Amino acid sequence: MPDRPSEYLALIHISDLANLGPDPRPSRLPRNELESQLESWFTSRSVPDDARPALLAAALLWHDYLEDAHVLAQDIATTTGSFLHAIMHRREPDFNNACYWFHRVGRHECFYAIARAATPFLVKHGEAQLASRLLPNGLWNPFAFVDACAEVYRQGPSALNPATLRQLQRIELESLATDLLTSPVATGRET
Repeated sequence: MPDRPSEYLALIHISDLANLGPDPRPSRLPRNELESQLESWFTSRSVPDDARPALLAAALLWHDYLEDAHVLAQDIATTTGSFLHAIMHRREPDFNNACYWFHRVGRHECFYAIARAATPFLVKHGEAQLASRLLPNGLWNPFAFVDACAEVYRQGPSALNPATLRQLQRIELESLATDLLTSPVATGRET
């Protein structure tokens, strides 16, 4: 069986990391091209219809189509929909609204995967203080990440390294996409 998470991530990959804010990158794919590639991939990999809106919303977020992702996320009545909604508001930037949506998420299953990937990344880059802030007791704290992004937005890069936060944002999206593609809905398994 093909590794759908890796294929999906390769399909939506662009060379530079998403900004913490709303500014689109020149390297993003045109929306219609992105959607066409995803639709073809969804069909060829038999991705269930229930999983497609969240995967499309995640791809749109990654390619800086925040408003389009927002429209989709609003109609996804799951914790994953709330997670995508929170990320979109964090990038707007509307930090209070992002926190509201993270409260609706609760503890998402992919928070464990984010913590597993973020911890060694932060340790490797000498960010022990940021790790203790974002990963208290080894658990991903999305509210602390919102606060860190808000800090950079309000104070500039002097306090925190925006490149580090952008890498963490990539880890967050990759973990969420992997969770989506390995969940019972996405794999077609019964729960």
